[in-house]
Amino acid sequence: MRRVALVAGLIGLAAAARPLPAQGPAERAALERFRDSLAQTRDSLGLLALERREIERAKRARDD
Repeated sequence: MRRVALVAGLIGLAAAARPLPAQGPAERAALERFRDSLAQTRDSLGLLALERREIERAKRARDD
């Protein structure tokens, strides 16, 4: 019975799966700039502040 449920679940996932859009050039450039800024950071306090800001931003945009 468990095997039937597993197979049914996998078939359902396969039927609902669709390709996700790739990042656009602007998004890719923004990620590259962000990664470069993180690589240049020498102080963990700056990273901690960034983390806190991003967590707050994610909380506000949770429903988007």
